[in-house]
Amino acid sequence: MNNSWSRMIGWALALGMVFVVLSAIKLFLQERAAEGPKPESPVELHDRLCADADRELPRACTNAVVGIRMIVHSSISRPTWNPDQWHAEALVEYFNKVGGVERRPVKFGFVVDTNRGATVLF
Repeated sequence: MNNSWSRMIGWALALGMVFVVLSAIKLFLQERAAEGPKPESPVELHDRLCADADRELPRACTNAVVGIRMIVHSSISRPTWNPDQWHAEALVEYFNKVGGVERRPVKFGFVVDTNRGATVLF
C-alpha cells in the first residue's frame, strides 16, 4: 500500500513539474510576442532594400515594355546607402508591331515607399 501511494505522489509531482515548465515556456513566448518585431539595424535595412530592388527590377521591366520577350542584361547601381540615389538599367528584347524582335534599353530610379517600407522603381 505504501508503494502505491509513493507511485501516485511521484506521478503527481512529475505532472506538476511538466505543467510548471510548459506554463513558463508559454509565458515567455507570450511576452516575446507582445514586444513585437525588433527594429531593423541599418545593415539589415540596407540588405532588405537591396533584395527588394533586385526583386522589383524584372517586374518594372515587364510593366515598362509592352510585348517583352526577355531581359538580356540588367544592373543596379548602388553608389550610396540611400535608395533614392540608386539607378537601374536593363536591356530588354520585345516583340515589335510586326512580330519582329527588337532590343531597347530601359532606365529606372528608386524610391522607398514609406507605407510599405519597400524599394519601388520609377
